[in-house]
Amino acid sequence: MNAPPVTNDVVIRRLLIENAATFPADDYAHFEDGSVWTWSDVLAEVRGAASVLRQAGLRQGHRIAVMLPNGADYLRVWWAAAMLGGIVVPINPAYRGNMLAHLLKLAEPMALVTVPDYLGRFDDFIEARPDTIILSPADLRHRSQGVPDIAEPIEYWDVHAFMLTSGTTGVSKLSATTYLHLFQGGAWFVEGSGLGPDDRFLIDLPLFHLAAMYQVVATLKTRTQIVVRTRPELGRYWEIVRENRITVGLLLSTMVPYLLSQPPGPGDRDHSMRLLLSAPLPRNVEAFKSRFGIPRIRTAIGSTEVPGPIVSDDRDPLVHGYCGRARDGFEIRLVNEHDEEVAINEPGEMIVRPTYPWSISAGYIGNDSATAKAWRNGWFHSGDCLRRDAEGRFFFVDRIKDAVRRRGENISTAEVEAELLEHPHVLEAACVPYKAPEWIDDELKAWIVPRPGASPDFETLLRFAAERLPHFMVPRFFEITAELPKTASGRVQKFELRERGNSPETWDREAAGLVVTREGIRTSK
Repeated sequence: MNAPPVTNDVVIRRLLIENAATFPADDYAHFEDGSVWTWSDVLAEVRGAASVLRQAGLRQGHRIAVMLPNGADYLRVWWAAAMLGGIVVPINPAYRGNMLAHLLKLAEPMALVTVPDYLGRFDDFIEARPDTIILSPADLRHRSQGVPDIAEPIEYWDVHAFMLTSGTTGVSKLSATTYLHLFQGGAWFVEGSGLGPDDRFLIDLPLFHLAAMYQVVATLKTRTQIVVRTRPELGRYWEIVRENRITVGLLLSTMVPYLLSQPPGPGDRDHSMRLLLSAPLPRNVEAFKSRFGIPRIRTAIGSTEVPGPIVSDDRDPLVHGYCGRARDGFEIRLVNEHDEEVAINEPGEMIVRPTYPWSISAGYIGNDSATAKAWRNGWFHSGDCLRRDAEGRFFFVDRIKDAVRRRGENISTAEVEAELLEHPHVLEAACVPYKAPEWIDDELKAWIVPRPGASPDFETLLRFAAERLPHFMVPRFFEITAELPKTASGRVQKFELRERGNSPETWDREAAGLVVTREGIRTSK
C-alpha cells in the first residue's frame, strides 16, 4: 500500500452497497447447491438479515457470535453484522466444552447465530447470560430493500471481527481485527495479482478463519467471483476446480502434500486454474506446477495478528522455505531474544511494525499482559523464526517455540519434517523437542503419520534421515500416530505433541543401540 488507506475501499458495508448499485446483475457468489448471488442479490439478502438483527435489538458495536458451516447462511450473517457496524465473532463448529467456554468468556457476545444442532453446546453460557439473543440462520433468510441506518459512519480503523488465534504454541488468544486489517490480508494477492470479475476464487477453507476471510474481503473490491464450498475435498480437488471453472485457489499447510500423494491422473491438468496461493510452498515448486498445470504460484507469511507483511515477488525463484519480501506498508526486523537485529542469513524472530495505523491487530481482548508482551518495544513479535539473505528475501526457519537447541546446535524442525516427508511411507511428519527432567539438552522427536497401507520401519526411516540431514538434526525418537492435532487452518498444534511426551510406543534409536555421527550410523552394542 503506497498511499494512505481509503475507507470506501475496505469497509464491507460501503463495498456491498456500491457493487449492487453499479453492477447489480453481475454474478458474485456461487454455492454448493448450485444457487448464485448477483451483487443485487447479495445486498438484498444482507439488508434483510441486518433488519432482523436490528429488530432483535443489535446495534453498532455489538458482538455477534456465529457458529455455522461455510455457505450462504454464513455470508448472510457475517455481512449483516458488517451492515450494522457490528463485531462478528466467528466460531469453529468443532468447538465445544472448555475451548468454546474460553472463547465465549473472552468475546462476551450479545447475540449468537447457529443451527439447532449446535445450540446445546452453549447451554452454560446462555444460562449465565439469559439475555443473549439467539437466532437461527433460517431467521435471517429475509430479503429487504432498505439499508439500516447506523449511528456513526464505519471507518477503516473500526474493529469488525474478534478472531481466535490458532493456538499452535499454547492457549488461544482473541485478537481484535479492524476493517483495514481484514482488507490488507487478501489485497496483496487478490488485487495485487490482477484478479477481476472474470476470475473465480475457490473458497473451501473455513470462513471462521482469517485465511479465507482475508481473500473474500479483498474480492469485494475487485469483484472477483467466489465459489463457496463447505470444506476442501482434496480427493476431488481438480474435478471441483474443473466443474466450477475455478481460476484461483488457496492451499494451506498439509493440503499440498496430500494432493501430491494422490496417484497421477488425466484430471490433474484438465482444469482452468491459473493462479494458486500456497503457504508454505511445495517442496519442489516446478514439479508441482508441471504436474498440475499451474502457471503461477504465489506465497506469503502472516498470522491472525498480522495480514501478510511478507509476500512473494514474481522476480524471485520459488524455493522451499521462501516467504517473499517485505511488503509496502510494513517494516520487518529479525531479532534475537533481546530485540537486537541479527546478521544477514542468521535466524531471528520476525517482528513487524505497520506504516499505516490499524493495519494489524489492535490487541488481545481480555488479555492485557499477552498484548504487552507481543507488542513490546513498539513492534509486534510474531513468534516466527526467519532468516533474510543479502537481497532482502525472507525464508521460514521455524516457530520460535518449536525450534530445538541440541548440544550447541539450533535445529529447524521444519527442515527435518521436509526431509522425512520425502520417504515414500510417510504422509505427514511433525517434530518436537523432548527432554527428560534429568537432561540438560532437548532431544528431537518425530511423530509420523504413515501413508495408507504403509508401516514405516523406524530404523529404515532413521537411516533415510541420516543420509539427508546433518547428524545433529537426525531425530532420536520416533512414534506413529493416526493423525496430527491441527487447527482449523491445518496447522499442527505442536504444543499438544510436546505435552504427550514419550510412551511405550516411542522408538528410541539409542535404546536400539544406534548412534548417529558425522560419519554415519554405528552400533553401540
